[in-house]
Amino acid sequence: MKVLIIDDELVNLENLVEAIVKTGQDFSVLRAKSAQMALRILESETPDIIITDWDMPQMNGIEMIAYLKQNPITSEIPVIMSSGKMTSPEHLKIALDAGAVDYIRKPVDKTELIARVHSMLKLVNSYKKIREQHLLIVESDKLKL
Repeated sequence: MKVLIIDDELVNLENLVEAIVKTGQDFSVLRAKSAQMALRILESETPDIIITDWDMPQMNGIEMIAYLKQNPITSEIPVIMSSGKMTSPEHLKIALDAGAVDYIRKPVDKTELIARVHSMLKLVNSYKKIREQHLLIVESDKLKL
């Protein structure tokens, strides 16, 4: 499973990466220090989940999510928003309305982060299975015609 982590603060970025790597799970972690760097990574990599900071220069996390949701290649990748500044219930609503599937406050509790990532990946896997079954049914129906 691939996880793309975007955070402009190196300490936060490395803490998130460390938390994911230390799970002992088979995660491939991609790192980006800006939304622009993340977009370059997404040109050649397709992560299963994205964790992005909200407050970043040039393109913030909300703008990043909007961009991802407009692109057919990245529109279905679940995004977890992370923030230490935008932590009110209104900010949570903004993030979810923009297309984030979850929201985690900084400083990030590593146990909570891992639980949320695992939960999200279960949903992703379930969705992939449903989609594959749907495609099999559609193909089977086409053969009957």
